[in-house]
Amino acid sequence: PLFGVMAAKIFSYNSLTVRAGSFGLVALACQNILMRIFFFFATVGDALNQAAQTFLPGLLVMKDREVIETNVTAVENPARTLLKRLTVISCLSGLANCILGRLIARYAGGMFTSDANLIHLMAHISPFMGLALSLHPLTMALEGSIIAAKDAMYLVGTYGLTLAVLLAQLKFACKDFLGVWH
Repeated sequence: PLFGVMAAKIFSYNSLTVRAGSFGLVALACQNILMRIFFFFATVGDALNQAAQTFLPGLLVMKDREVIETNVTAVENPARTLLKRLTVISCLSGLANCILGRLIARYAGGMFTSDANLIHLMAHISPFMGLALSLHPLTMALEGSIIAAKDAMYLVGTYGLTLAVLLAQLKFACKDFLGVWH
């Protein structure tokens, strides 16, 4: 199942780049630069995914054992506490990623290119990249919790549905390069 998830991610990112290329070389160059910025900040979300996969299974097993042995439900569930902490960390890091990613794409485009059209296009698309960066850590933390709960088939189904919606949107609703990031 996890191979299907990874394949869907790669196919999604590649589909975005192929569609961006259909709008010309400047759009393709902008897509490549924005994706590099995105992937740089995406490491934060990947770390949260791994944290959930590492710590949550033990807490889920411990919770089940405690409920069976004591029948006490008034105690705070440690798995729920971890998920709350991961959610807060994800939201804060998503906000930081959004701000920093947008600042780089909007004001530091000259670090990547000297083409004025490309720098302008990066600045124009930066709000949408910022939105993607703000959502990525939370999405990855929740994905890690689904994997930790051994519900990988649900995740595969979700990625399959999301991929189908993305491909339909790219084919039918994407009229310009801005639509790729919508």
